[in-house]
Amino acid sequence: MKNLLRYLLSIALAFAFLSWAFRGTETAALLSAVTAVPLHWVMVLVPLILVSLMIRSWRWIVFMRPFANHVTIWQALKAVLICYAANVVVPRSGEALRALSIRWASGASVTSVLATVVVERIVDIVWLLLLVGASLAFIPAAIATSYSWFESIFVGAIVGCAVMLMGLTWLAMRRDTAPAIAHRILSGISTRLADTVVNLLAKFAVGLESLKTPSAYFQLTISSALINISYVLIVYLSFLAFGFDASPHNLGITAALVVMTMSSIGMVVPTPGGIGSYHLLFAQTLHIVYGIPQVEALACATFVHSIATATYLALGVPALASQHFRRKSIQE
Repeated sequence: MKNLLRYLLSIALAFAFLSWAFRGTETAALLSAVTAVPLHWVMVLVPLILVSLMIRSWRWIVFMRPFANHVTIWQALKAVLICYAANVVVPRSGEALRALSIRWASGASVTSVLATVVVERIVDIVWLLLLVGASLAFIPAAIATSYSWFESIFVGAIVGCAVMLMGLTWLAMRRDTAPAIAHRILSGISTRLADTVVNLLAKFAVGLESLKTPSAYFQLTISSALINISYVLIVYLSFLAFGFDASPHNLGITAALVVMTMSSIGMVVPTPGGIGSYHLLFAQTLHIVYGIPQVEALACATFVHSIATATYLALGVPALASQHFRRKSIQE
């Protein structure tokens, strides 16, 4: 019942953000702006989206390497596609499915794989906060006026992520002693509870092993940078598709960085596939900060989000089906 209520809340949030984003917009004008984009831009964006997913898969392999070095890029990519497709339907459900996908493909511990997902999400948030800082530096006046609430939470979020990463790193470094400490604390409540928690904690710590490997940090930094560069390029190419690079707007890479950063915050909101929240922040940034007409700004947001979502579903659903049938055939 609780899961159903949570899902209904996410749907309600999506509708609320969609209503906010598209309020006062004529549907005919919006569709006209979207359909006016030449088809070849779709052919350009889809491969770039796939490249970003492959880079993310490579980074994830680096996280998993200490305990599952036999996972291939293809297995990781299928798991990531399943994750993104599932999140379009049920927010956050994809994280568990991608861990299960790796379990089915390689036999790795689900708990250990989930630990890498947790670290990956924290790293994503840290990069997002760094990009927010860069956006504030590029256009401080416009951002301060339109998104004044950013500055009030920016420092707190950075500190929070730093504390979480330090805590996870400590757990990785103290893999042998941390479970013992947890057992001493919990055994006074219940020995069975203590044993269960310690078992899970030990498996979780295995998934954090990459944090102990100095050489992994270089690969994680490069891959994270490439992921975000690919996202910026996707937004910049959408500007070219809609002619925002031409006079009088003259939007370039810096504007693409800012729009990508703001719209990425919309993906953090627990709506299915970022629906509504992504559109709102993408379009509002274009409209308020860069003066793009509301209809064109929303059309651009809809164009990018629709292509990405269609790509995730078109590849993620077959990937999930193939994993399911493969697991079923192995069991039989």
